[in-house]
Amino acid sequence: MAENTRSIGRRVLFVYPPSVIEEQMIQFLVSAQIEAAIVKDHLIVDAAVQRFPNAVLYFNIESHLSEGEWERLIRSLVNRSDLSIDIGILSYDANQNLARKYLMDIGVRGGFIQVKLGFAQSAKIMLTALEAVEARGERRFVRASVPPGKGLINIQSDHGIISGEVIDVSVVGLACRLDYDLVDDEILEDMQLRLWGSPIRAAGRVRGVRETADGRVHVIMFSTTITNEAKSRIVAFMRRVMQWELDSML
Repeated sequence: MAENTRSIGRRVLFVYPPSVIEEQMIQFLVSAQIEAAIVKDHLIVDAAVQRFPNAVLYFNIESHLSEGEWERLIRSLVNRSDLSIDIGILSYDANQNLARKYLMDIGVRGGFIQVKLGFAQSAKIMLTALEAVEARGERRFVRASVPPGKGLINIQSDHGIISGEVIDVSVVGLACRLDYDLVDDEILEDMQLRLWGSPIRAAGRVRGVRETADGRVHVIMFSTTITNEAKSRIVAFMRRVMQWELDSML
């Protein structure tokens, strides 16, 4: 495992996941502060692990390819010394011989997860498996880098309306470039965000200002009064960004 895995966390990628994973598990994992997305074509797996070399991949081995083709693909990934990935298996089949082959013979470390146990039980097993491979890392909150033009901020303040661009965001705060310089610890009672078109209102406080090659960056932490709806929209945005990063490879 790469040295920096513990600090930065790991991208969890589901290759051809069953519908229950696609519809519920991704949202659940991002809400649990784990980066997760869907790989919609096995032909981009190599590009995906180059982009995320410490990723955790879960393969639905009952979709698209034959059993032998999945085995050859997964063996080739397990044997790659240039990557720090971990691999797990998703299956509706409780075949113990198949599970033993992947876990013992091939050596996947992410578990052999039976999907048809129901979502609640599958989610519990998935979290346990991801904790074992340190998918969350040491950080408490996932941050999503905002694609250009997809994150805007307007602040109503004593200085007038301050506008800017959001650089990255999490459920506890954001980093942004503004058209007016605020000072550290300044309270912001009325902020309006637009993340990929989704409006979000929140209050916050400036918790740092740093100089970069592209200008000053303000770090703003949300107030504890931020609503659950606002947090849900931020999670939905982060999920969309993580998926967009993969889909752009197709």
